[in-house]
Amino acid sequence: MLASILGSIIVGAIVGVVARLVRPGPQNLSMLETVLIGVVSAFVVGLILGLTTYKNSNGGIPWISWVLSVVVAVILIPVYEQLRGRSKA
Repeated sequence: MLASILGSIIVGAIVGVVARLVRPGPQNLSMLETVLIGVVSAFVVGLILGLTTYKNSNGGIPWISWVLSVVVAVILIPVYEQLRGRSKA
């Protein structure tokens, strides 16, 4: 249980940082917000891939889920910035 939570936080941090590096332009996000966006994107991708027939049968690194998690995080960054900007106004 604890290992799963720590693993999710580590994966979220990696996915969030890579997404911020891939996305052009400045982002006004804290490290905590970056990790949370990464965790949410990894969760969404894991849920979607779990509902499909995708299986990582070779036992290696699940590159498809990592790449899709970064893509979802890149999409979530401006969405989150827009929502946060509206709530502060």
